[in-house]
Amino acid sequence: MGGVGKTTLARFLYNEQKVKDHYELMAWVCVSDEFDIFKLSKNIFQSFTRENKEFGDFDQLQIALSKHLKDKRFLLVLDDVWSENDVDWKNLVKPFHSGAPQSVDNFDSHTTLKSLGEGIVKKCGCLPLALRALGRLLRTKTDEQDWEDVLNSEIWDLEKVDEIVPALRLSYYDLPACLKQLFAYCSLFPKDFMFDKDALVLLWMAEGFLNQSTGSMTQERLGHDYFDKLLARSFFQRAPNEESMFMMHDLMNDLATFVAGDLFLRFDGHMEEEALAKYRHMSFICEEYVGYDKFKAFKRARNLRTFLAVSLGVKRSWDCFYLSNKVLVDLLPELSLLRVICLTGFEISEVPSFIVKLPKSFLKLKKLKHFDIRDTPLLKRMPLGIGELKSLQTLTKIIIGGDDGFALTELKYIKNLQGKISIKGLDRVQTREAYLSLKMVTELELEWGNVFDGSQKETLDKDVLDALNPRTDQLKKLEIVLYGGIDFPSWVGDPLFIRLTQVSLRDCKVCTSLPSLGRLPFLKELFIKGLDGLKVVGLEFLGTSGVAFPSLELLCFEDMKGWTAWSTKSRVLFPCLRELRIMHCPNLVDISLEEVPSLRVLEIDGCGDRVLTSTVRAASLITKLEIKSMSGVTNEVWRGIIEYLGKVEELRINWCNDIKYLWASVEEAEFLVNVRKLVLYSCEKLVSFGEKEEDIYNCGSNLLPSLRNLEVWICESMERCSCPNSIETLTINDCSSITSISFATTTGRGHTLKSLEINNCKKLLEKEFGGEKINNTSMPIVEYVKIVNWPNLKSNIELSYSVHLTILMIEKCPYMQSFPNLQLPNLTHLIIYDCQSMMSFPDHQLPKLASLKHMRIRNCPSMNASFPQGFWPPNLCTLEIGGLKKPISKWGPQNFPTSLVELELIGEHACHDVTSLNIPLSSFFTRSIGDGVSIKFWDEEWLGSFKLAEVYPRLYALESMKDCNISDRLFKVNGHLSSAWNWRRSIRDGREKEEMESLVCLIQGVELKSGPDGWSWALESSGKFSVKSLRVKLDENILTLSHEKTRWNPLVPKKVNILVWRADKDSLATRCNLDKRCIDLHSILCPMCEEDVESLDHLMGQCSWSRSIWNFIFKWWGFSLSGDLDYKCVSNFVNRLSTEEKRMFSPFHLHCFEAVIFTSVWYIWRSRNDKVFRLKESNDCDIFKDVQSISFCWRTLYPI
Repeated sequence: MGGVGKTTLARFLYNEQKVKDHYELMAWVCVSDEFDIFKLSKNIFQSFTRENKEFGDFDQLQIALSKHLKDKRFLLVLDDVWSENDVDWKNLVKPFHSGAPQSVDNFDSHTTLKSLGEGIVKKCGCLPLALRALGRLLRTKTDEQDWEDVLNSEIWDLEKVDEIVPALRLSYYDLPACLKQLFAYCSLFPKDFMFDKDALVLLWMAEGFLNQSTGSMTQERLGHDYFDKLLARSFFQRAPNEESMFMMHDLMNDLATFVAGDLFLRFDGHMEEEALAKYRHMSFICEEYVGYDKFKAFKRARNLRTFLAVSLGVKRSWDCFYLSNKVLVDLLPELSLLRVICLTGFEISEVPSFIVKLPKSFLKLKKLKHFDIRDTPLLKRMPLGIGELKSLQTLTKIIIGGDDGFALTELKYIKNLQGKISIKGLDRVQTREAYLSLKMVTELELEWGNVFDGSQKETLDKDVLDALNPRTDQLKKLEIVLYGGIDFPSWVGDPLFIRLTQVSLRDCKVCTSLPSLGRLPFLKELFIKGLDGLKVVGLEFLGTSGVAFPSLELLCFEDMKGWTAWSTKSRVLFPCLRELRIMHCPNLVDISLEEVPSLRVLEIDGCGDRVLTSTVRAASLITKLEIKSMSGVTNEVWRGIIEYLGKVEELRINWCNDIKYLWASVEEAEFLVNVRKLVLYSCEKLVSFGEKEEDIYNCGSNLLPSLRNLEVWICESMERCSCPNSIETLTINDCSSITSISFATTTGRGHTLKSLEINNCKKLLEKEFGGEKINNTSMPIVEYVKIVNWPNLKSNIELSYSVHLTILMIEKCPYMQSFPNLQLPNLTHLIIYDCQSMMSFPDHQLPKLASLKHMRIRNCPSMNASFPQGFWPPNLCTLEIGGLKKPISKWGPQNFPTSLVELELIGEHACHDVTSLNIPLSSFFTRSIGDGVSIKFWDEEWLGSFKLAEVYPRLYALESMKDCNISDRLFKVNGHLSSAWNWRRSIRDGREKEEMESLVCLIQGVELKSGPDGWSWALESSGKFSVKSLRVKLDENILTLSHEKTRWNPLVPKKVNILVWRADKDSLATRCNLDKRCIDLHSILCPMCEEDVESLDHLMGQCSWSRSIWNFIFKWWGFSLSGDLDYKCVSNFVNRLSTEEKRMFSPFHLHCFEAVIFTSVWYIWRSRNDKVFRLKESNDCDIFKDVQSISFCWRTLYPI
C-alpha cells in the first residue's frame, strides 16, 4: 500500500550518520511498476559499483554482484516495490547472502482538539503521508472550528478519484492559490523524477508564476520561499541518494496530475490531436532517439508555453540522447508563445539553422525566457542575434564564436540572466567586450581555448577574467578552465562570496600562483588540476590571517607537473578537512603540512615518497589509505610509514614496484591491527607479506586480527601468500610466480574463509595450498569458489556436503580428472569450463540440487557424462552445455524442467546459440494445463499466444492479486468449471463489462486436470523434447541462409560487385550496424539527412538525399519510381519486373541497367563515406553525373 511511510522511515535511517558509518556500501534503488529482475539487478550493481558493465546473461550479473558484496556490510533500499512474486524475489536476493553477517507539542494544552485529531487519524486510514500532510496543515491552527472543518469535510465522503487519497486532496485545497499553481506545474515531472530546487524556481520564474513579488523580495527569493512551504507540507521530499535533489512521493505525483487539469501534458507519444490546442505546458521523457514524427502534430498546439525534456535518474556519462533536427527547425519556430525550451542532455551539434539565421518565424519567440542547453557536448555554435530575446532569464551555455561568430556583446541588453551559466571560448574576447550581467548567477563556468603557444596574451586574459567578476553574493560554484594568465584577479577568493561552496581551477597552464582561496568562509570542495606553471603553494593560497579554509572538507591536487613545494608556515588550517588527494605531481618534494585532525581519507598517486611520508605523519587518524605509482617507496621508506597506520581500516597499494615486504617483523605488522581490507595490485617486486613468512603461520589470529578481505593482483614476483585465519575473502589473480598459499594454524576448527578466488597462478602447487584439501572440513563456511587456470590442480577439491556453498566455478584446469560429489544443497551457480582431462561427473546427482538455477558445462572433451533420461535440477533457469565426449545427438530424449528459460546447446563441430538463430522457440513449446497451480493467470500465455493482462487491460488493472495463478481463479465444482474473482471494486458498465463478458466466454473451454502443469514439445508427437527434432529444425533455418544466389555483374569492376554482395548481406558498416556491435558513436542518425537512423534501407532508399539520386537514375532509363523505397526495392528492381515488362527490353539492356544500379549503390556509399570521414559534401546532381560518366567508362573497360 502506498503512503504508509515506508520510504519516509527508510530515508530517515538511510541518512543517519551512524548508519553511514556502519555500512561499507549503501545504495538506494527505485523499482516502480516494472519488476524486471535482470534490469533491477543491473541497477543495483551499478549503484554499488558506479560501473557501467555489460553482462551477457543473468548468471554473470549475479556472480559479479555476489563477488562485489562479498564479506561487506551493505545497506540496500528498494523503494516503490509492488511485486510479490516469490520466484523473482528469491532470485533477486541470492547475491545478497554473500555480504558480511551482520521538544514536541501535544494535546495536553489543547484538550478540546484531541478527540477531533483522533477522528482525523481514523479517517486517514493511518497512512503516515496523509497524516503528515494534514498535520502540517493544522500545526499552526488551534481554533477548534478549523479542526472540525477538516474532520467533517465532504471530501471524506467522495469516492477516491483516480486513487487520490482524500487527506491529500484536503491538504492541497488548503494551499494558497499561488502554491496550488506551482504544485500543479510539477505534474510535468514523471514519477521518481529528481529535480533541483534552483532549477525548478527558474522554471517557475520563466512561466511568470512569481510575478507577484513585491518590495525587497526578489522573484528568486519568493520562489525559494514557496518551494520551502511545499516541502514543509510534504508535497516535496528529499531524494534519498542526492542530498541536493528533491522528488515527489508517488501519491503526491498522482495528486499533481489530478489537479493539473487540461493545461498540462506529460507526453508519452499518445494523445488526441483535437486536444492539442488547449495545452499550455508539455514535458516528455528523454529517450535515446527522439524523432520528429513523435511531435509532428504539435504544430497545432499554438498556445504551448513549455517544451520541457526530462530524464529519469541522474544522467550517466554513457547515456546519449538524440533529438531530430526537424523538431528544432520545423516545429519550435511555429510555437510563438514558448517561454521555456529545455534541450538539456541532447546530443546536438549546433542550435538549429532557424536560430542561426534568425528568420521572421523565430523572432516570434520574444516571450522565450528559459533556454536550457546544458550537457550538450557537441554544441559548438551559438545562435546569432540571440541578444534580441531580451526576456531571457536562463541561458545555460554561451559559446563565443570569434570574428564572424557569436560575440559576448550581443548579450549586453539581457540583464536578468540567472542560475547556471557556462561561457566557453573566452580566448576570442577582447577586454572591452567582456561585460555580462552576472549579478543573479549561482553557478559560473569560465573557459578559454586550449591554446598555449604564445598567442594568448596573459594580461588580456586577466583583464577579461577581472571584467567577468559576478559581483554577487549568490554565487555557489565557480569553475575556471584553460585560463591563460599568470595569476588571478583579486575577486577570485574574495571572502564576500559567502555562499561559494565549490571551486575548481583546471588546466590553467601558465599560472604561477594561486588565489587566496583560504579566505572563503564556506568553501567545502576545492579542485586544482593541470596548473603546470605553479611551483610553490605558499601563504598567498591561505590568505592573510585567521583560520585558513575553515569549512573545507575535500581538497584535490592533480596533474601539477611543475609543483615542487607546499608550505603552510605553521598556520592553523583545514579544521574540517576529511579527504585529501594528491595525484600526478611527480616533482613535489617539500611539504610542511601540520597536523590535520579531521582527515580520514588519503590518496597519493604518481608522486614521490616524500609526499607520502609528510602527509601520513600529518594525518595519523586516517582510516583509508590508497597509494598508486609511487616512486622511491622502498622497504626502508615503507617501514617509516607503517607506524602511522594504526587507525587504517582499508589499505590499497598499487603499482609500487620497490616494496618487497610489507613488514620485517611481528612488531611492525602490529601497526596494521585495524586493517580490514588489504588490496595489492601490480607490485612487481613484492615477494611476500612478511620478510619472515612463518610469522603469520605461527601467530595465527594475533597477527592482522581485523583483516577480512585480502586481494592480490598481478604481483608477478610474489612467491608465497600467508594468510591470517581471520580472512573471509581471498582473491589471488595473475601471480605467475606464486607457489604456496598457506593459512595460519587453527586449533581444531576450519578457516573462516567464505570466498576463494584463484586465477592464473600457473606455478601454484596443489600440495602447497594450505597443506590441505579444499573441502567442507578445512573451509566449513565457504560460499563462493572460483578457480581458473590452475594447471597443477588435479583432485584437491572435495566440497561435498558444503551446506553454505552457493557458487562454484572451475575453469581451465587441464589436469583435473574428477569432479566431487554434488551434495551441495544451496548451490545456485555451477560452471565447469575447459577442463580437458576431467572424465567423471556425477550427473545422476543433478536432480538433488534443488537450489541450482544456472549451470554451464562445456569444452570438457574427456567427460563421459550423458545425462541419461534427461534428469536435471528441478528449478534450473539457464543451461549452457556441450563439447563433451558424447555428442549431444546421442544423449537421448531430455526432460528439461519447466523453470528453464535459456538453453544453449554447444555442438561437437560448431557452436550455434539457439537464441541467435531467429527461431521462435517459444512456439515449439505449449503450456500443458494441469491443476493450474504453477501457471500465472494474467501474466503467462496459457490460452494462446497472448497474455490475458494484455488482452484485458481494464480487468487486469482491477485485479487485487495480479500475481495469481490459474488455480486461484478457476476450479472444479462437481465436475464443472467455476471461477472466483477478486476485484478492487465492482465491474462498471462500458469497456470493463465488455472485457468481463469476453473473458467469461474465453475460459469456458478450459479443462483442469489432476496432475501438475507442464510443457509440451510441439516438434514431437509424443510431446517430449528430443535433440534430434530440434537439430532438424535448426538445420532448416541455417541451411536456408545459403540458398540465396550470389549476384555478379561483369559490366562493373570487382570492387563494385563485392560491395553489392556485402550490402545484400547487410554487412556494410552503417551506423545502425555499428551500434548493434556496441561501437561507441556520437550519433547513429543518417549523416546525409540527419532525420532517421542510418540503416541500409534508409541510406539506400528512404533517405531524401538518396531518393533524389534514384529518381534521376530511373528517369534517365525511362523507369518510374513510386511508393516507399528500401535497398531491396532498388537493387533487385530488374528481377522484380514482370514478364510483360521484361519483354519491352533486351536482356543486354536489362543487364546494363543492373550495372548502373550497382554503380549507383557504390557511389552512394562512397559519397556517404566522403562526408563522414573527409567532411566532403556531394549533391544529388553531381552524383548522378558521376554515375553516368563512370557507367559509360566501365561499359567499355568491362565488355561481356
